[in-house]
Amino acid sequence: MNYLVVVPRMVSKIGDFYQFPQGIAYITSAMTRAGLNIFKLNLNHIELPVYEAIENAICSNNIGVLLTGGLTGQYGAIRAVLDSAKRVKKDLITVVGGGIVTSAPAYAMQALELADYGVIGEGELVVCDLCNALERGESPRTIPGIMYKDGLKYVVAPGQPKVVDVNSIPFPDYDGLGLEELLKSIPNYIGMSDLNTFPIITSRGCPFNCTFCFHPSGQKYRQRSLDSVFSEIDYLLDNYNIKFISVQDELFSYDIDRVREFCGRIKPYKIKWWAQFRVSDITAELVDMLKDAHCASMGFGIESADNRILASMRKGIAIEQTNTALEIVHHAGIGIQGCLIFGDVAETVETATNTLDWWKKHPQYGLQLSMVVTYPGTALFRYACGNGLIQDPVQFIKDGCPAFKL
Repeated sequence: MNYLVVVPRMVSKIGDFYQFPQGIAYITSAMTRAGLNIFKLNLNHIELPVYEAIENAICSNNIGVLLTGGLTGQYGAIRAVLDSAKRVKKDLITVVGGGIVTSAPAYAMQALELADYGVIGEGELVVCDLCNALERGESPRTIPGIMYKDGLKYVVAPGQPKVVDVNSIPFPDYDGLGLEELLKSIPNYIGMSDLNTFPIITSRGCPFNCTFCFHPSGQKYRQRSLDSVFSEIDYLLDNYNIKFISVQDELFSYDIDRVREFCGRIKPYKIKWWAQFRVSDITAELVDMLKDAHCASMGFGIESADNRILASMRKGIAIEQTNTALEIVHHAGIGIQGCLIFGDVAETVETATNTLDWWKKHPQYGLQLSMVVTYPGTALFRYACGNGLIQDPVQFIKDGCPAFKL
């Protein structure tokens, strides 16, 4: 059986920067190691219309199963892949995974409509089990982590999916997904403006539970061994001439001893890098160590300058810690990436004004402003559904998860 793995089109113009689909690259790598016959199609590097590109790939390679996925905010792009696939070949088996399914499986599958199977959680093992079942002519409906449609209902297979050992799975599959072309685009993230910028993941999960956040890899924090991480970095440098590394961990600084070891090991490479930190972890000693190791930019979850809102968001930080941390980082000459988000359930004119006033007093940090988005899978989403603010969760996903008054 032939499989087609499709990266949805996320760019408005071919050649624009987008976040490399690390999750899909891990899936194709696992499928390759399992001996499955896969073809890859990244629509972000093909000038053809989506339907035509998918039609060519399906017909040229006699595809029997199409797999795609992404985050809820990419619903339209994912749906376009499924629409095209089913128009080309009605009996084509379609599989969707990623945050869009994991965050709200039943709502997502209803919104996507044309997906035959949904993969809940980390997909490296589940997808291979699903494909192997199809190869043997067996039903995947008994595989833990699979959602499927049974009549008018969506059903989750019984049992818990296997836990992914982050040190045993292969590196992401960088071949055939347009990486060489992506490296020619400049990132549109503050603090990262270099060609040949590439993301890497050194850990999965986040132990914190902010109300507006959903963790696609779960809350259980798991670290890759640094030997594995630097083997991957060596591979990237040898094969792709990487100039800047974007560490995509949800929380890079959870283990300060590990951060210290990472700094010691990356310093000799003399390559710039970015990672995400908590303001409560920042000290002058840590920042000096990061700068010495060529850390060029640091991301922070700042969110608000009012402690009442930070408490409501379950951030576990205070504005006093933010003030101290950003002053240390700015004084050291390291770039800062962060955002202030408005519209929490506890937000008032007073709290929003406090945050805006604080932002205006600190233009040197270059922080962005945004409204909070009630993404499926978050505590805010459950609050909004439970209080009738979101009356139709399926339509809410189809509408692109618009911001609204909480």
